[in-house]
Amino acid sequence: MTLIPNYNPNEVEAQTEFDALPAGDYAMIATEGEIKDTKAMNGKYVQFTNEVIEGQYKGRKLWTRFNVVNPNDKAVQIGRAQLKQFAESIKNPDANDVSAFLNKPFMGKVTMKSDAQHGASNDVKGFKPYGVQETGATTGATDKPSWA
Repeated sequence: MTLIPNYNPNEVEAQTEFDALPAGDYAMIATEGEIKDTKAMNGKYVQFTNEVIEGQYKGRKLWTRFNVVNPNDKAVQIGRAQLKQFAESIKNPDANDVSAFLNKPFMGKVTMKSDAQHGASNDVKGFKPYGVQETGATTGATDKPSWA
């Protein structure tokens, strides 16, 4: 028998299931990033773990993936364009290192999709600078954001 370290099941509550977030713009930061191989092992993508930093869904995590090496040239073109938009949203348009994207606030455009196998899920489909609404107006953010 191998005991799980630092774990007593009587001291924790079971995790509740999370529903997908409603579609909309959310203030976020990327907390983790890594370059991974595609399932087919014929390409690479950059994956970021993003965390909502304000509002009702503060603390919720969403993931984004950007194709950067792939036999499908269109997938690479889309992935690189999305990555550039992400870089511009964190006000670092020349970012080319995963770490340059971390812990910088941005507004993520979250969409919701649903299928019979997985149910409802989210994607982050767009990126804007933190504090910018759809109309281009700012949210009235102060010098020190609420998540800091």
